[in-house]
Amino acid sequence: MKTTAIRNRAAAALLFLPLAAAVVATPPAHAQPARAEFARPAIERFVLNTHGRIEPGKELRFRLRGVPGAQATVDIPGVMRGIAMTETRPGVYEADYTVRRRDDPRAFERATAVLRVGNQRVMARVDVRGDEERRDEQPPRITDVTPGDGVRVSERGRVHLFARLGDEGSGVDPASVRLRLDGRDVTGAAQVTADEVRWRDDLREGRHTAEIEVRDRSGNATRKAWSFEVVRAEPPVVVPVPPVVRPVPPVPPVARDASPPRIFAETPAEGIRVFENARVHLAVRFDDEGSGVDPATVRLRLDGRDVTSIAQVSAEEVRFREDLRMGRHTAEIEVRDRAGNASRKSWTFEVVR
Repeated sequence: MKTTAIRNRAAAALLFLPLAAAVVATPPAHAQPARAEFARPAIERFVLNTHGRIEPGKELRFRLRGVPGAQATVDIPGVMRGIAMTETRPGVYEADYTVRRRDDPRAFERATAVLRVGNQRVMARVDVRGDEERRDEQPPRITDVTPGDGVRVSERGRVHLFARLGDEGSGVDPASVRLRLDGRDVTGAAQVTADEVRWRDDLREGRHTAEIEVRDRSGNATRKAWSFEVVRAEPPVVVPVPPVVRPVPPVPPVARDASPPRIFAETPAEGIRVFENARVHLAVRFDDEGSGVDPATVRLRLDGRDVTSIAQVSAEEVRFREDLRMGRHTAEIEVRDRAGNASRKSWTFEVVR
């Protein structure tokens, strides 16, 4: 008899079907009104993709989409109650369960999810989708690669390779994942799940190329390659210098430019974990298809501290490098185009031991 395997893992959200859900408020009699920061709980979808028959030894994944920042659990009548779900990204919750020999396959069709926010909760019954595999024609996604493309890494520390995997159809097949470094297959030395790939080792100085190949359970394949450089010495320290104010010729009015600049390709990406024995490299790219980005308006803040003056800023990107303490950090970038349209974006990452 196989034992129960409940594993909460990070993954991208599947396609869902709408479900009706009733909100049940259960505050105690003496409770005060809910605080403003508590959103009213709501479940948009709750699905189970079986990919065929439910039988002993098969691993099932429940997915729920609802209000972010809540607590979610799954109840399977007569099988198990209170299976905790993990919020893999805002508003998307997941839980895995391996079917045991004594489990009633019909019980999974009656599974329910409970989403709690404060003293309020909402419940929904599962929608079982057994034919998702046959309709899946989309390949998996490979995102959040670290080190990012073109990044320079100091040779003092071990190099940490990371990539996030996701598939909205039949799901990633972990057995299909292949990781190559400079043409050498290092999959056997990597940590591979259906959600991510991790690998670390000492690398020689110079440029290196990483490549990941992955398939979903329907056979759709994706491949991604990128390069980074291991350098010997730290780049020169940038000494803060007061900005030189130069007269800027007036820019003719841009009547049709009403769109703000675009901010993208943040490194480290949202939610990434960075090891503390290497200096943290912050990099953000931006562009504007109208009047163009105004570099003088770029502001970069780290944990609320303005670090723009010690960053490398251009009309296309900003780069910043520093040793950071262990723990969670928040970065924020603000930029305007020459027509005055502004964009702001913030994200968090974590420095770990």
